[in-house]
Amino acid sequence: MKAIIQNFAYYLGVFKRIWDIVSFPICVFLFAIYVFTHKPAQVTYVFPPVVVINKDGSSLRLLNDNSEEAYRSAAIFAAQRVSRVIFGYSNDGQYASNAADISKVIQENSPASRLYRDTVQKNLAESKKSSAIFTPDQDGTIAALDPKNRGIMVVILHGFQTVTTSSGSTSSKVTINFSLYFNEKRGDDGEVFKISDFNFNS
Repeated sequence: MKAIIQNFAYYLGVFKRIWDIVSFPICVFLFAIYVFTHKPAQVTYVFPPVVVINKDGSSLRLLNDNSEEAYRSAAIFAAQRVSRVIFGYSNDGQYASNAADISKVIQENSPASRLYRDTVQKNLAESKKSSAIFTPDQDGTIAALDPKNRGIMVVILHGFQTVTTSSGSTSSKVTINFSLYFNEKRGDDGEVFKISDFNFNS
């Protein structure tokens, strides 16, 4: 009986020495598995490609990736369209029609929609005594994804507004800041972005 106990103690000691050697690597391995299997899922924004339907019925896929660079030009184009309405106007009836058409780029019931409507009304009143055009500064335009929400594109657009009256023309530099989000329902109206907010210095 004593020999059995001595043998058991001997093997228990051997097991303890082996366990002291292998326990740390095992714990590290198990911890690594836990971290890998429980790490937060990375959010990936997937946007359908931009498709153009030609007059003959054929279609053309323009973009099919989620890179920031691919959508910068589309965001800048939308911002310029709205800027030309905000800082450009005339009294020939075309302005009101153009403003109504471009309003589909503006998100409904947003700060942008209210400011856009008020600005168009002001421009219609101004058009009775003057006219204006907006010329964007291509080199001064900045467009980038919002680092806090990569579903939003921010555009800072610089340009010049030239106002013409019976006395002559004056030109002033303007800056307009846009917040645009990817239009998930662009199959309905073809717009890649919707403008949710904007502000300007004039």
